[in-house]
Amino acid sequence: MDDSLTFLLNLAQQGDRSAEDRAISAAYDRLRTIARSLLRRERRGHTMQTTDLVSEAFLQRLRRLSTPIQCREHYYSLAAKVMRQTLIDHARRTRAVRRHVSPEVIADLLMRVENYSPITEDRMAVKQTLEALGKIDSRAAKAISYRFVEQLTIEETAQRLNCPEWRIRADCDFGLTWMAKRLESAR
Repeated sequence: MDDSLTFLLNLAQQGDRSAEDRAISAAYDRLRTIARSLLRRERRGHTMQTTDLVSEAFLQRLRRLSTPIQCREHYYSLAAKVMRQTLIDHARRTRAVRRHVSPEVIADLLMRVENYSPITEDRMAVKQTLEALGKIDSRAAKAISYRFVEQLTIEETAQRLNCPEWRIRADCDFGLTWMAKRLESAR
């Protein structure tokens, strides 16, 4: 079986989650190098970290690429473009004045969802949005549930889901951001 990065990426584009995990593991160090290089050009005190940039770029954009990957360098070139766009989008979100639902607010509400206190409209909306996330990305929904509802550590969550810790961080980042956007658009 050909385990080249290009082969794995093309399998991942066809929906093979196992190939996706192997591809990101194989490309992770180089993606972090690209992210570090891009972040060095940003202002001091930038709120996005290298891991965050790699995770957001991969989970939110690179995962959805419809362009067939021609070779390893083609993928890294696309990744760099996606990361630059991710930094631009991040800057726009940070500068936005309008009020919005943040992933932090969602995480806080999720921690309270299972309490015995009465469920408010906000908590119910968050719970329903988590269920909707489960339909499009069940692992991200499980990771969020374990991390914020059951309040497990990243290590415990990684063990329970049998995947690397970086994947748990990435799935939680993706899931919370997706939920925030969904809740914001529902307002």
